[in-house]
Amino acid sequence: MSSFHIRDITIATSGASDATTGISIMQSGPSLNPALGAQSDFTNVTLRGSDGYGGTDYWGAGITINSASLINFEGINSPGNASKSGIGVEIVGTGNCTTTPGCAVVFNFHSSAFNFGNNGVLIGTNVQGVTFDQCNFTGGNYGIVVASSALYLDQLAVSNSQFNAAVHNILIQSPFGDVAIADNLFIVAPEGEGVVGHMNAFTIHGNTFEGQLSTSQGVEVQHTSTNGVITGNTFLNLNYGVNVDNTADKVNVQSNLYNGNTNNTAPTSTTGSVTIGGGTP
Repeated sequence: MSSFHIRDITIATSGASDATTGISIMQSGPSLNPALGAQSDFTNVTLRGSDGYGGTDYWGAGITINSASLINFEGINSPGNASKSGIGVEIVGTGNCTTTPGCAVVFNFHSSAFNFGNNGVLIGTNVQGVTFDQCNFTGGNYGIVVASSALYLDQLAVSNSQFNAAVHNILIQSPFGDVAIADNLFIVAPEGEGVVGHMNAFTIHGNTFEGQLSTSQGVEVQHTSTNGVITGNTFLNLNYGVNVDNTADKVNVQSNLYNGNTNNTAPTSTTGSVTIGGGTP
């Protein structure tokens, strides 16, 4: 289909299996310019277990998107179950941006909740142009996850949202270009992390990261990351406020506020060009 509008509906399942899917959308043959297509949306859609919220039943994936583009997600509630199972929304493209079918582009999430699942939103290979605004990721294992070994990833923006996951709030396992993470609240579990991953041309600013010590980290910049700024954030009660891998390059960590952390920043020396300083202890 070239365009769809799914609105004001609850889809419940009596199953408890990762193999189940609530809604599956597939575009078999998009053009090489998917951003020029028709717009689609999910509005006020709930995908849950038929035994209510926090029970046993759950969708393995509430919504899956395969190669379709230009989709708005407004007022989505896609929870897991009491065991933190399932994926809220999964997005993947089957081809890169120079072939047909091409990459999947333009996904806007607004005022939506992805709570108590394993992954809130899972971003796969060949996906570009994903934004989150005023969303909640609470009580699950992971909030926003970028799959490992994914390719052709670009443009991720996360703002004005709240995270409280048991493991990683934002986990970027493959190099992702042009990342902006701003004005969010991250509650970091004792063994968890706020933002961790491989980011290129990135900014992380204006966020609050509040931990519970142990091994918690606010931001971990992993080794392939480059051309990034981490500034104007608040880091509280963490094992590490900001941990920059020693092979990351051209990363600037400046003018953050640190309080109650075991270590405000790390490392003190790197093989790449990294500037760390200017914080408030």
